[in-house]
Amino acid sequence: MHLCTHLGIHKTPHTKNQHQDHKQAQMTPGNSVPDLVVDSFEFDPAFPKAGERVFMDITVKNQGAGAASAFQVGLDGTGFPLREKKLDFLEPQGEKTVRFGPVTMKPGSYSYTATADSRHEVTESEEGNNWQYTWLNIDDPFPPRV
Repeated sequence: MHLCTHLGIHKTPHTKNQHQDHKQAQMTPGNSVPDLVVDSFEFDPAFPKAGERVFMDITVKNQGAGAASAFQVGLDGTGFPLREKKLDFLEPQGEKTVRFGPVTMKPGSYSYTATADSRHEVTESEEGNNWQYTWLNIDDPFPPRV
């Protein structure tokens, strides 16, 4: 099994008002706005094997100075259509873990993207750091004989 994780910028279109709100939040001195990030993305079990039922745990952190009101945490990927779970509140510097699954892993390559505030419901100090991408390969325990 191979597991790799990347953090990055998730570019999505914003309305003019969303862009203005974001710009204002960044420019206000001493602003108290949240900044939501996917802090970790873990599998349970940590090293899944073919045929196992696997959960995906997404830890979201508010690294901003203000509290975040209700928002969605989204997860999508190979053979796993977009699913979302709601978090009602996240205090400044707080973190919460959301569990998705289980899914049964078959041999193959899988990629997943977890997104904090997947519906852009919260005005943040930084909108471009909301996601984390991960992939893994599950080996076939009984590869075909040649």
